[in-house]
Amino acid sequence: MKAAQETNDLEAMLTAVRLNWQLWTIIQSELLSPDCPVPADIRQNVLSLANFIDKHTVGFIGAPEAKKLNVLISIDRELAGGLYAAAPAPVAEPARGTAEADMVRQTTNTSA
Repeated sequence: MKAAQETNDLEAMLTAVRLNWQLWTIIQSELLSPDCPVPADIRQNVLSLANFIDKHTVGFIGAPEAKKLNVLISIDRELAGGLYAAAPAPVAEPARGTAEADMVRQTTNTSA
């Protein structure tokens, strides 16, 4: 969306906004599912944010101006940054040839 905004290309901005809207619609759908494991307070907060995204997106589509994308870009970046920071760090595999790697190999390659 930022790239489309920087070029001020109307079609590119509309395409990016519609894609963003689709992603937020998927998020809303998942949060409204009866099987959603997200705690109710977090679910409500994200649904409120999604409602804001809906209204702002419709406003942009009705009267597109590049500067109107700033808030959508900011929200998406903040959310992505928060999700990235909350993600567990990948577990590093032991280097080949070390005692730890040999132990992992032995425990995972046992035949029944």
